[in-house]
Amino acid sequence: MRLYEYPQFQTLCAFDQRSELKPADVFAMDDSVMPCDPLAIRTYRFLPAGTTMKGLEYAAAHVLSFSRRAGRWVGASSDYVWEDGKRFLDGLPRAEEFLREVYRCRRRNYWLCCVLTLGIYWLLVKPPARFERMPPLDHTTWGQLFGADRARWSSSLLFLRLSGLIRLEQVGGKEVVYPTAKLAVVALAAQPAK
Repeated sequence: MRLYEYPQFQTLCAFDQRSELKPADVFAMDDSVMPCDPLAIRTYRFLPAGTTMKGLEYAAAHVLSFSRRAGRWVGASSDYVWEDGKRFLDGLPRAEEFLREVYRCRRRNYWLCCVLTLGIYWLLVKPPARFERMPPLDHTTWGQLFGADRARWSSSLLFLRLSGLIRLEQVGGKEVVYPTAKLAVVALAAQPAK
């Protein structure tokens, strides 16, 4: 099971879409070169496997996530993008604990309803889906990208730039990462069906 298929990851993504961006580290870009509105891309924090080079799906989607959160096409400083990914990674264990508690409550309520209806509820309603723990994040691509050192993140940016999915510019002494039209097209093509 890929990391983005776990409910913990999806729940944290839903909460994270509402988080505020730091205006000092987000830079506007020309919308006319982009093929669509950033909100038209429904994937968030991940692109399905095989859409870019192996292991770079998370990095590419992370760059796109800033435009989705801002509601317009923007670039973000490389440092801020990495810090935001690290913050997201640190929030995954809390999301897992929250969902584990939700599962316990649903399971308890299910069995309570079964007892109160003398088993009729058991015949009519399926029990809640079993809760699955996420793999240790150190061994996942996301954990390697936003782990302790920035070497993997820097090399991911280099590969994304060489493949034409992002462009890097120096703005006010900061290295700014901008998504390209090619990345938007790849993300649009990789969207799950509604």
